[in-house]
Amino acid sequence: MAQRFKALRATGTLGSWLANALVFLTVNWGLALSALIAVSAASFAWARAVALNPITVVAAGTFLFALWTIIGLTYLRDRLKPRQIQTHQDYRYGLTFEGFLPTFMPVKSGMPNEGALQFGIQARNFGPGPIHYSLESVDIRIGTRASPKYTAHTIRGYMARGGGRQARPESFQASEIAEYFGKGATRGTADFAICYGPPDGPSVRRLKISLELWIVLPEVGGAALGYSDNILSEVDEPINNP
Repeated sequence: MAQRFKALRATGTLGSWLANALVFLTVNWGLALSALIAVSAASFAWARAVALNPITVVAAGTFLFALWTIIGLTYLRDRLKPRQIQTHQDYRYGLTFEGFLPTFMPVKSGMPNEGALQFGIQARNFGPGPIHYSLESVDIRIGTRASPKYTAHTIRGYMARGGGRQARPESFQASEIAEYFGKGATRGTADFAICYGPPDGPSVRRLKISLELWIVLPEVGGAALGYSDNILSEVDEPINNP
């Protein structure tokens, strides 16, 4: 029948589409549907015969009996074994920054190198369990003066749940910041990062803090220290360990 529309197909895409439509409309659907029903009936009869065959029933029953027997014995065996379950601890945002605390040892008259200015980083563990922490980096600026270079991860330790710690990097010596004594408020900055994670594993989080500082250093012989700070940014980010 398809040969009857060969010339129509040769006229192009539209002609091919029309030829396919005419073939579809002129098919003897009675014959095709009868053949389909006959095949379906034969397939159903064959499947029913297989399902009702005593050999098939015995084989399927034996398989299911053996399978569930093995499953039951395995379950009973596992019930006799003790199991150790460890919950997953969520460390996200578990370390909280509590303050940047200055300590000033006043300068004695005529002995300027005895004085020193030091800052303490106060943090607390608010996670669901104990953690270890490690001070990764510290950069403190007072005016144009920078704090002594810090070696990464030299300050580290552990915090119990709810516990706090204070890390104090190396201090400014009086001779390094003497130009700011008695000069009123001096602007400064502080940037530091603390890594933390499980007490017996690698760090999984990093807390990064950026501060803006204002500090009033007393004149030689004075003891009063003025200080305030403001958090510019606070980021707690995951560490992608290899």
